[in-house]
Amino acid sequence: MSIIMTIVSVSICSGIAIYIKYHSPHIAYVRNEYLIENFDGMKEAQKAFDVKFQGQRNYLDSLGVIYKTAQAAYASSKDKTTETNLRQMQAQLIQYNNYYKAITDEEDKKMTEQVLNQVNGYIKEYGDKNGYDLIEGTTNGGNILYGSTSMDITEELLKAINRMYKGKK
Repeated sequence: MSIIMTIVSVSICSGIAIYIKYHSPHIAYVRNEYLIENFDGMKEAQKAFDVKFQGQRNYLDSLGVIYKTAQAAYASSKDKTTETNLRQMQAQLIQYNNYYKAITDEEDKKMTEQVLNQVNGYIKEYGDKNGYDLIEGTTNGGNILYGSTSMDITEELLKAINRMYKGKK
């Protein structure tokens, strides 16, 4: 009877070991910031964003130059009319700068959200295709305190999502 118990015990242990080996979760992590910065879709979105707002940046810069010129003129003349005009210019410059910042911040938020949604979709597709049960992401906040470099799939994932992005353009 003890031989049968030994065989049963060895069989059960072997079965459990095989199950764990072939059914353990497939887990990896990516370095989020690096992934997003180097994703071709983010690079293209950032270029489009820069082009879209370049004219407004140039206009804001030219207003700054005009204001500084008026400031220099006031410093030499101390004329009351120039002082009044200078205050109005300064108020307009501040108002336009605040308006510009609000618009660009909102557009940047929308652009980033669209890119992140796109990347998340690609990561899901990649994870499903490659049999991952869990793909974690590291952040500067430190949600993953340690991960073996063998579990870091950032580079391979970046290549894959850039291929997917180019294929869907």
